[in-house]
Amino acid sequence: LQYRIDAEKLADYTQQVEKPEETLRNLAWAEVVKFNAAHDMNDLLSEHAGEFGETLRSRLRERIAALKLGLDLVYVGVFNVHPDPSVAEAY
Repeated sequence: LQYRIDAEKLADYTQQVEKPEETLRNLAWAEVVKFNAAHDMNDLLSEHAGEFGETLRSRLRERIAALKLGLDLVYVGVFNVHPDPSVAEAY
C-alpha cells in the first residue's frame, strides 16, 4: 500500500481524523479480509490475481473519500498469495 497526502485536501488530513495513516491501515486490513472472504482459494491463486490490487485500491479510495482522510492511494499490490502448506501439493 503506497499513499501520499493529497495537497488539495490538506485540511481534511489534519482535521478530520486524529491518526489518518492508522485509519488507512485499519481500512486496508478490513477490505483485504472482506475480499478474501468473498473469494475461494482457486480465485485467489488464479491468473487474475494481478487485478486484485486495483479492485482493492478502488474500494479503499471510496472509503478514504467518505471519511475525508486527505490521502491519495498511489498503489495497492497483492502478492505472496499461497495456499496453506497442508494443501499446497494440490495446487
